Amino acid sequence: MKKSIYLLVVCSSILFLGCKKNPDDNLSGTYSLKLDESRNMPENGKAGLLSLVELQDNRCPENIFCLTSGMSFLKIKLIDQKKQQVLQFCFDVCDRRDQVVRLNGTYYTIRLENVLPLPPGGSATHRPTATFTISKIE
Repeated sequence: MKKSIYLLVVCSSILFLGCKKNPDDNLSGTYSLKLDESRNMPENGKAGLLSLVELQDNRCPENIFCLTSGMSFLKIKLIDQKKQQVLQFCFDVCDRRDQVVRLNGTYYTIRLENVLPLPPGGSATHRPTATFTISKIE
């Protein structure tokens, strides 16, 4: 009888500890990237990697009058512990800013918050920063 109780306690403990999620598995956060930059998700963790692999910024330049505001087209690459995915976003006129994705078995909403600064007028170099918010879907 004592062996059965002991075995039951050991098995229950193993199951309880085995089902506990690692807090580093939550990839929620705000990430700002320039073209060809990557960030760990979460910032100090290794559960995933977010990379900005393409950014075409065709918005109306600062201090210039345009008939439309234009758009920014972006591609990000997400690498989690199981797979790699490429997602496309479009900002301003086209407005494809939100996507749902599965990372490490959990669903998240990824939102393109902004692309700043606006392109400068003339031939000045332009290296904008894209800001994304990743939120766990409960």
